[in-house]
Amino acid sequence: MKLRIKGDSIRFRLLRSEVAEFIEKGFISEETRFSPDSADNFYYGLIASDEAGEIEAKFERGRIMAVLPRVVVENWANSDNVGIEASPNGLNVLVEKDFACPGRPGDPDNADAY
Repeated sequence: MKLRIKGDSIRFRLLRSEVAEFIEKGFISEETRFSPDSADNFYYGLIASDEAGEIEAKFERGRIMAVLPRVVVENWANSDNVGIEASPNGLNVLVEKDFACPGRPGDPDNADAY
């Protein structure tokens, strides 16, 4: 899963296997290690929730998490729709299927991309 942050916008991009994992487990996350101390790690992820009525984004203790209604996630994963987008509290949140980069034929993600 890739994360892009620019201003008041966050974008999560998922490969095919990551979308499948997200559907199966109801969550997916990644971490970036800045040092051997786990307190210095940065985490980001997605949660599919039966209780969520709308998309929300949270930042707590070095973690960015977006919570999405499970029905929205399942509809997206099982359709040709590329993304899910919402703007909770003025923050633009976008969750997208990750597509192959034709200009980067050696990119290892291309094999698992849409």
